[in-house]
Amino acid sequence: MPQTQCILLADDEPHILLALEYMSRTLDHVTVMTASDGPTAVKLAIENKPSLVLMDVMMPGIDGYTACATIRKAWAENDHQGNIWFITARSSNMDNEHAHSVGADRIVHKPFDPDKLLKMMQEHLASFQTTASIHRRESAR
Repeated sequence: MPQTQCILLADDEPHILLALEYMSRTLDHVTVMTASDGPTAVKLAIENKPSLVLMDVMMPGIDGYTACATIRKAWAENDHQGNIWFITARSSNMDNEHAHSVGADRIVHKPFDPDKLLKMMQEHLASFQTTASIHRRESAR
């Protein structure tokens, strides 16, 4: 039986957060957490080590770039391999390069296609589940 995975959704726009949460709750074996600001997103990501974080770049308290770098550093210290995806209206090459330089795995541009995003999430979670199982087996040796 598949293990339950955790997704963290972080966006300060309530309608976007609600749409992401609604989509995410259609996925099997997934626990969904939400944050509406950067500090809360960082706290939840570090404490819960989700398989996937979908985060806006422009959030109050701590922007997504800083939040991503902080989460990556904490995860590296705990050998956690979750993904961080930015969901953003910013689409310049410089913004994309900055996102990747702080540790973003993927950039999803607003407005996004909900069906495509859901499919990408499903594929990531299936891949993460397989990778986590292999890692657990190797660690047990």
